[in-house]
Amino acid sequence: MIRIRFQFAMLSALVLSFSVLGAPTTAAGGVIPWERGSGQATASAASPMASLTVDEGWTSTDPAPGPISEPETLLLPGGRVMVISADTVAFFDPRTRVWTPGPRMTLPRALFAAVLMQDGRVLVAGGDFFGGGSPTDTTEIYDPHTNSWAAGPRLGIGRTAPAAIRLWTGKILVVGGEIGAEILDPATMTWSWVAAPNPRFLRLAPKLIELSYDRILLTGGWGFDFDGGRVTSEIYEPQTNTWHVTGPMAAPQDYPGVAEMNDGRVISAGSDQFSMPSVQLFDPLTEQWALVAEPIEVPSEADGVTVSDGRVVFAGNLRKTGVFDPVAASWNAGSQTSVERERGALAYTLGSGLFLVGGVVALGGDRVAETTDVFAAGTRTDIDGDGYEDALENAIGEERVRFCSVMRADVKTDLRVNVIDLQRAASGFGTVTPSSTRSDQNGDGSINAIDLMRVALQFGRLFTTCD
Repeated sequence: MIRIRFQFAMLSALVLSFSVLGAPTTAAGGVIPWERGSGQATASAASPMASLTVDEGWTSTDPAPGPISEPETLLLPGGRVMVISADTVAFFDPRTRVWTPGPRMTLPRALFAAVLMQDGRVLVAGGDFFGGGSPTDTTEIYDPHTNSWAAGPRLGIGRTAPAAIRLWTGKILVVGGEIGAEILDPATMTWSWVAAPNPRFLRLAPKLIELSYDRILLTGGWGFDFDGGRVTSEIYEPQTNTWHVTGPMAAPQDYPGVAEMNDGRVISAGSDQFSMPSVQLFDPLTEQWALVAEPIEVPSEADGVTVSDGRVVFAGNLRKTGVFDPVAASWNAGSQTSVERERGALAYTLGSGLFLVGGVVALGGDRVAETTDVFAAGTRTDIDGDGYEDALENAIGEERVRFCSVMRADVKTDLRVNVIDLQRAASGFGTVTPSSTRSDQNGDGSINAIDLMRVALQFGRLFTTCD
């Protein structure tokens, strides 16, 4: 714990010094002012940027090409979103708001985990077959080059409602839905048992979030006897293959919306059948949860997504939405979505806002929601006047038109630059290895102060493509 605090403090000092010594400038040499907490440049007299004002709110667009119940969404390189459900696989282009049908999985499973692999393929693991009532140990892999699914290596045990996450090494961790934890090595395409979370806290539908220093937070979910949400959280240390329990949550949450914020903290919003809704923050330095608020309008069983200005939006259950502002430390009810739905999926892409899809219509029982809701957020920058804040228009650092060099700042490859990217760039200081090449911003073959500065200047940005 002392090591983590010290390294984080050193990193914060580095970033602060870079912001003083190396602030981005306009072509005329003036400093570009930065909006609060976002890393987003605002227009100045010497800048060619224009302001694109968008009314915040939800609007409906074309429905998905098939029923989407309890979907998983993955943001793909290039900006499209892949939506996977038991009956439908489809791709949504948020710029054009057009759906493209995709090939269905070979097995119509529900309650599965989905994760984007390092090579661009998509892994679906575990789940439950419709009508079967039993967990499966099967996996499937989608290959974007062939636009097809193929059987993957079997898990060590069948898992219903597991969680999956890609580690820094490219390996895939799967946990939940049964005892133990497993890791897939993509080099050999084999699963291996690893250290297990505390068996007293077995959980269905947990959430996995990557923390700084490559640690993994396991939180949320409900017990196998459906006795309510878990108040316990655990952290997995891949380097030592160990788990440890963190401080407890202030209130249990069985199917929370969870998101990593730009400053490295984790926010979780939700409830269970025995507790009031709550919004809680997890501090990765102290490993403690703190209650932010107990508002009535917290959408339970919803998704949470951090958007480019640092706020976190929650949506996906009924018509309720909520917005957390980390600067003001405030929670506000958001505008309502078009229909009441349960367990819809939420995704965010740069410049095209949020979109909410699928789920079961709450008032219609088992009828699947057909609409796709799109949320436009705030005032954005639009350089080329095309009505969108696109990738080029966010590359406003020292190399403002060389977006590929800015893209390298996303060392974690989650399409935004945050504390984890800064930490990884700092940990490779003075060297360049195959795993840290992306941190070499100026291409001189080593990671130095210039590289760290350029990564820091992109803090809070989100990316969709490398033009």
